[in-house]
Amino acid sequence: MPGVPSGRGCEACRKQKKKCDQAKPKCARCARLNIPCVDCGKQRYKFKESSLVHKQNQSPPQAAVATSSTSTSAPALVLLHRPSNQTDLSTLEYISLFQVDDLRYDPSCYGMFLRKIPSRMGRSETLDASAVAVSKSLRAYQRKNIDAEALSTYVRAIRILRGTLQDPVRANTADTLLSIYMVMICQGWLGQEIGPTRSHGEGIAAILNAAVEYELLPSLGFEIAYSMALTVIFESIANPRIPMEPWLTRVIDQYAKNGEVMRDCDETLRLVRIARIPKFVREPLKHIEEIKDTYKIVQSDFTSAYERLARVTEFCNNLGKGKRSITSLRILVGYQTAYGIFLIVGLLLGSIVLAYDSGNTVIQEELAKYRREAVSLAHVAMEHRPLGGSHACLALAVAWAMSDDVDEQTEIWLLVEDFMKDFPQESWQDRGLWLRRRIETIRLHQQNSPKDHLDVANDPVADSCVCTVM
Repeated sequence: MPGVPSGRGCEACRKQKKKCDQAKPKCARCARLNIPCVDCGKQRYKFKESSLVHKQNQSPPQAAVATSSTSTSAPALVLLHRPSNQTDLSTLEYISLFQVDDLRYDPSCYGMFLRKIPSRMGRSETLDASAVAVSKSLRAYQRKNIDAEALSTYVRAIRILRGTLQDPVRANTADTLLSIYMVMICQGWLGQEIGPTRSHGEGIAAILNAAVEYELLPSLGFEIAYSMALTVIFESIANPRIPMEPWLTRVIDQYAKNGEVMRDCDETLRLVRIARIPKFVREPLKHIEEIKDTYKIVQSDFTSAYERLARVTEFCNNLGKGKRSITSLRILVGYQTAYGIFLIVGLLLGSIVLAYDSGNTVIQEELAKYRREAVSLAHVAMEHRPLGGSHACLALAVAWAMSDDVDEQTEIWLLVEDFMKDFPQESWQDRGLWLRRRIETIRLHQQNSPKDHLDVANDPVADSCVCTVM
């Protein structure tokens, strides 16, 4: 049912019932108290949460739901606002996925833009079917019982999606591209029950290529394109089959310099820099000077990234577990995810630079610090597993691959194996092994023929261990 517009004050002012001046980047009260200013100016909506009410001593109307008691004095449950059709029911069920008080099964980890899907429902059969599949699949994953209902709704979504893709008019829309993304999310939850599926990275790359070809990027929006692009970029590091152009250049051109969204982003985390990492790993000698320059940016950004996460963590911890809102937890996990990406970039680039400068003790110490931080991040993420802690998996796999210490490798791998229980179909070990062999190949090449160009196309390691699922 439609929501009623509520206030735009920040979370801190709303909690204390204070008037918020909605100033940017911080309201006056938060600036004065030196506390995070969360969701300042954000439009909120109030929903009537209780559609059932008790009525005493009156006969229930025809629409009433009878209680288990047959006594006429027993209260009846009266449905005040009944959904009018199947779309309303499906929309309400989808919305309920995000009405959680913890992050263990919060689908927002796949992108906050998923919360806006209900505004698109009712106009695309494909999107509606995909939303139903997400609802049923997540419930089944949460119960640890992939039942017939979850599988049937997933199969129905696939069937409708395939029919849509045969129609050029319906296929080339933002709703259809979002439907593909949502179906891929279902694949991660249903896992082995649906058999082998196409690599998520390859599939999402196809989505973004279509968005570029049919000029749908504005319809998708920055948040969706950025989230999808990051997924593809990190999988493409170890999967050369993923096409990166022309969509990547277009996404960067259109969104990477978006000052409104990216003004507080560390230079290391800008899409224009992260997008270069696959080329750095595949063709290190060709890009070695750029790699060194980018790693210097990582070194410069590390302290601020670490301190920022520490401040947000302290703020949430001071609230206490019982008083932390879901909004504050989502913000915390968002910072943890960004920090995990930072560690991945630092570990990859630092290891490449060290391969060409093996005696550099400063970089050795920094890489050891990044690996320890990846382990610490994983321990913190344990609280919100499986979905809310999934951001730690890739950082762990990279830390394991970049370690030369046997004891440290064992410690990290035990954590990787533990996280793999949440998504057993994902090839974390394959990814780690590919990266480890890649760095070893770079080291051997540098020792034996440092002046020759090392191209991943001629590297036997590149085809020996390709990721299958991101």
